[in-house]
Amino acid sequence: MIAPLPLADGFPVFTEDDWRTAVAKMRGRAAHASAASAEPDVAITGLFPRRAGARAISGRTAGAPWQIIQRVDAADATGVAAAIADEAAGGANGVEISFAGSLFPLGRQLPVEAARTIAAALAVSLPDRFELRVDTGGSLAVAEAFADFAGARLGRLVFVFDPIAAVAVRGPSAVSPVDAKTYAAAAATMLSTRSIDGAAVVADGRPWHAGGAAEEQELAATLATFVAHLRALQSPERIEIVLAADADQFRGIAKFRAMRLLLARVAEIAALASAPTRIHGETAWRMLGARDPEMNILRATSAAFAAAVGGADSVAVLPFDALAPDLGNHGRRLARNTQMILADEAHIFRVGDPAAGSGAIEALTAGFAEGAWKRFQAIEAAGGIVAAIAGDTLLREIAEVREARIARMAAHDLVMVGVNAYDRDGGRPAPTRTRRTPIRRAETLVFKRLAEPFEARSP
Repeated sequence: MIAPLPLADGFPVFTEDDWRTAVAKMRGRAAHASAASAEPDVAITGLFPRRAGARAISGRTAGAPWQIIQRVDAADATGVAAAIADEAAGGANGVEISFAGSLFPLGRQLPVEAARTIAAALAVSLPDRFELRVDTGGSLAVAEAFADFAGARLGRLVFVFDPIAAVAVRGPSAVSPVDAKTYAAAAATMLSTRSIDGAAVVADGRPWHAGGAAEEQELAATLATFVAHLRALQSPERIEIVLAADADQFRGIAKFRAMRLLLARVAEIAALASAPTRIHGETAWRMLGARDPEMNILRATSAAFAAAVGGADSVAVLPFDALAPDLGNHGRRLARNTQMILADEAHIFRVGDPAAGSGAIEALTAGFAEGAWKRFQAIEAAGGIVAAIAGDTLLREIAEVREARIARMAAHDLVMVGVNAYDRDGGRPAPTRTRRTPIRRAETLVFKRLAEPFEARSP
């Protein structure tokens, strides 16, 4: 008979006091880093006990899987229907395609004039109860083409365009508040008159995130946009929330949970009786690296996990090679299967709000929700999100956070594996620019990936 192995022998025993001493040291370092970085959001700097009496945050139905969405980026109509059919056969529940004028940072967009041809082809090839997400780029002609061809077999049709985020990206002179209201109302009418289930407009957090926003800033701007759309449409079921899912797992879970709390507060104030607003998550463009793209697979896995655990109704994973000039099927297949493993093999959807009661995540959730609500109130006091964009505060503060974060990358205070640490040569690469530029005024959101300063140098 083999004697039991004393596996714990030789390991030190730590008491709670030891842990608290270690946390106190970490808290001091975190406070110093926070002061140096100008990051506005809360951080995990304590040792949190389990939150007694915590309740699950209502959102996606407990025990129900999220929708697995796959982006199909293309610059022409050739093969789009076939690529989408391949995604459906591979297990995706829906796809998202983009047309010219999209706010999305990746440059592959379909021509507007091809919309009716593509819509007609998809009408006969999409499987039953499929979700089709169309980034119209602000074109009502594109929206109408897909509304005309969306049959009863289609599960949902979502027009993935945020005319208010377009103001932040292109400037107030490019898009007026009247244009934004007209687009939203016309798109909603297209869906309603044809009895199509879906969203006419989105409150899109991705442009804010790509422009450098921290969690509270993204949440506040997205919530303010949702409220602006709600005022225009009076139909919360025709509006969808879209958030970026970053690689920081705990903060990602907390951000999606915080958005549920914020939406619940708006619903309470506005006396909304309809079903909860749907939240879609997409892995963040900002965290993609081009020089060692395989690392993007790991970041996307953590981000997709966070969005799903945080209660997103649907999730899209950007392919690891999304920045490559020529996209193949391999990256999309890995992106899709990342979600399928999380759902079909890890079964993480089986528990409703598994983070409920976790001291650290509950503290982050509450901190994000409270901070975002204060920022949202400031936006409303300034006259709403469009007026805040035209003002001198919102975009400038986001730009300051973006530049501070990039400075942290340059100082190796913020680490991205394969970008500024542990690159292919095992070194610590230096960025091409380390000088921080003061932000005096920001006219628009400026999209910038964290890896960009390290990718400009020669290989």
